[in-house]
Amino acid sequence: MPLHLSRPLRICLLSYRSNPHCGGQGVYLKNLSRAIRDLGHTVDVVCGPPDPLLDGDIRTHHIPCLDLYNPEDPFRIPTLTELKNPI
Repeated sequence: MPLHLSRPLRICLLSYRSNPHCGGQGVYLKNLSRAIRDLGHTVDVVCGPPDPLLDGDIRTHHIPCLDLYNPEDPFRIPTLTELKNPI
C-alpha cells in the first residue's frame, strides 16, 4: 500500500538535553517542530531537562535524568541514589 503524502503524519522528535535559549538541540527542536506542524502534521517531542521552549500546541513528554547540566547549579553532584537509578 503506497504512502499517501497528503495524509497528516504523527511525528515524534527525540532530544536528551535541550538548552532553550541558545543554539543546538533546543533551538533546532523549536524550529523543526514548528515547521512540521505548519505542514499539517502532529508533532510530539520527547526530551530531558532542560526542556526546549516549544509552541503550546506541540506536546512535550518529559523523561527524568540526572540533570547534570542545570544552569542554576552548574557544579551539582548527583546523589548516590540518583546514580543507582537515574530513571
